[in-house]
Amino acid sequence: MDCTPSSKGSESLVRVAVAYATAMIERLFVEMNGDRVVLEEMEKAVVEELHGFGNVMLKSLVGLRDEAYPAATISCECGAEAHYQRKRSGQCKTLLGTIAVKRAYYLCANCQRGSCPLDKQIGFCAGSISAGLDELLALLGCQFSFAHSAEMVKRLTLVEVSPNRCRRSTEALGQLVAEDEEEMRQPVWEQATLKLPPVAKEPIDPLYISADGVTVHTRESGWREQCVGAVYTAAPKGHPTLSPPAEIRSQKTSYTTELGSRPKFGQHLWLEAHRRGLQQAKTVIFIGDGAPWLWEMASDLFPEAIQILDWYHATSYLWAVAGELYKEEQSARQWIEPRLAALVQSNLVLIIEELQQLATSLAAARRALTYFTNNQARMDYARYRKLNLQIGSGTIESACKHLIDVRLKQAGMRWNLQNARCLAKLRARFKSDRWLETIALRPLPSRSYSRSLSH
Repeated sequence: MDCTPSSKGSESLVRVAVAYATAMIERLFVEMNGDRVVLEEMEKAVVEELHGFGNVMLKSLVGLRDEAYPAATISCECGAEAHYQRKRSGQCKTLLGTIAVKRAYYLCANCQRGSCPLDKQIGFCAGSISAGLDELLALLGCQFSFAHSAEMVKRLTLVEVSPNRCRRSTEALGQLVAEDEEEMRQPVWEQATLKLPPVAKEPIDPLYISADGVTVHTRESGWREQCVGAVYTAAPKGHPTLSPPAEIRSQKTSYTTELGSRPKFGQHLWLEAHRRGLQQAKTVIFIGDGAPWLWEMASDLFPEAIQILDWYHATSYLWAVAGELYKEEQSARQWIEPRLAALVQSNLVLIIEELQQLATSLAAARRALTYFTNNQARMDYARYRKLNLQIGSGTIESACKHLIDVRLKQAGMRWNLQNARCLAKLRARFKSDRWLETIALRPLPSRSYSRSLSH
């Protein structure tokens, strides 16, 4: 079927537009002509009128796409022919409000399924919402609570939707993201096909990788670990020889997440690092907070990476020792300053020897001794500073907060496991500036009809 609007159709659309615009201007002139009318009222009235004008234009444009004289038969997906029945009316809620359109409806005697060709051709889904409204709901729903998202849609577009409708759009798109990631993961890690996904157009170097875990409250099993990973590059800000170490700013950060499975998370993180140019990078850095599972994952999946222990976690152990030694902050600060200076210079032997002496009487010293001994190879901060490498895990700690905590850990929230997993993945895509790529995963909205020939 040819659904291209004819020249007569465009002339008809112009007449509709002119008639509506003329009536709209007349209404605005009458309603907004009072002496006490303020700008806010004018603004609201104009927006409402333009919204109504857009609704009429959209409905007219869709109506022009359906043929005035439909074909008697069309090919059915089952291989038989479907016969024209009548013009059937369908409603769809859009960014411009609900539109009702009559379009040709066909029924196949062989499979008893009905169809409207126009629906498939333009993505019209009767009884549902438009792709544009669906995208807006998912975009807001992955950032704000579903109730707040529904209210924002009403304020932004004058279209009323329920929080549950917002939930469905958000979770459906998140599920598509989860399926897309699984389609990339399985061939590499379970089928061993060596089919790697493509690398991003701009590989980054140096390539930083960092990971951490945060808990999410689930309905099925209480608090569960949500693993979060970040892949990024970084550049120094300030002079590299200053103490404390110069700030190294993260740039071009992308994220990945997984709920409940550290092995799968590691595989997703490797794939994201690959996408960002893992094989092309001359320098790879893995930053962690000292958790053993992070170093195991780093050694297994990124053996070429320079492993760096987060500077601030390391110093927190020394501050804990100072706090046990001295109750006064000034005295504690005087004790810790030379130790921090030694740490900056990678003089770990001095620090460890002193911790060994204090460990006999201080619990904080025993904990620090274990921590420093286990991570000594990852604490060569003098070398890292010469290389202008980032030594803090602030990027991933921030990711845990703005990616997971802000949306999934609001007061009173308990999530279905799968919904929490999919929502986090959707947020990771959005925060990674991959929204358009994500939206492209959606199939065209469709609806099938099963009808008896006797009806």
